[in-house]
Amino acid sequence: MKLQYIDYGVELSLKENCVHRLCIESPQAYAEIVQSLYQQCSGEEGNAILSDGVQPLEFDKYAEILLEPFSLQFDTKKINTKLYKELTQITLDECYSEYIGLQGELQTFIETVAMKVPYPVSYEEVLDFKDICKLFKVHIDYQYDTLAEKLCGYVTLLSQLCCIQILFLVDIEKYLTKEEQRDLQQTANYHKIILIYVDAGLGHYSEDDRYCILDKDYCVISDMEK
Repeated sequence: MKLQYIDYGVELSLKENCVHRLCIESPQAYAEIVQSLYQQCSGEEGNAILSDGVQPLEFDKYAEILLEPFSLQFDTKKINTKLYKELTQITLDECYSEYIGLQGELQTFIETVAMKVPYPVSYEEVLDFKDICKLFKVHIDYQYDTLAEKLCGYVTLLSQLCCIQILFLVDIEKYLTKEEQRDLQQTANYHKIILIYVDAGLGHYSEDDRYCILDKDYCVISDMEK
């Protein structure tokens, strides 16, 4: 896979089990590129290109972005939609008779209550299973003690539930120790998610890292030049 931002000549070749770094030293370019990545991961238009090497890929189907870790939630609309879809399929495949029985009991209960008021009442006779999930506030409930554990849980969830293959982490390393960064990378490697660390200054990096640097003079330096 490949990430490109043609306006600035940015190009980053993506490979599993590697650390990827996108360093953008120009504040103007940094703001523009991060905003574009955010919009495209949200299903909007932008100027970044994600491809399989030949054909462009839809950002929001393959990638997610984390602008900062403290507001990270496991019950976003995107995650809940995927969760409800999976639970609905399990219900239809394995618990259908119980589901039909529950629908009947709910309908009988509503009819009983509705008959006690002196005015006409209408209601949906059949509830989608996702509506039942919302009624009971079904949600992912990861337990964690540290920010690093929370991030590892998030990476696991993106892979298992959302089938995400790429996660952009904006300015994340300042919140994590070196050991925590290794644990996060190992979790991503295990779940076959490519992490791309995005920041405004390239710190210490391994010679095995994949990187693309857009410096303050808009010159591009990358590992592809090795």
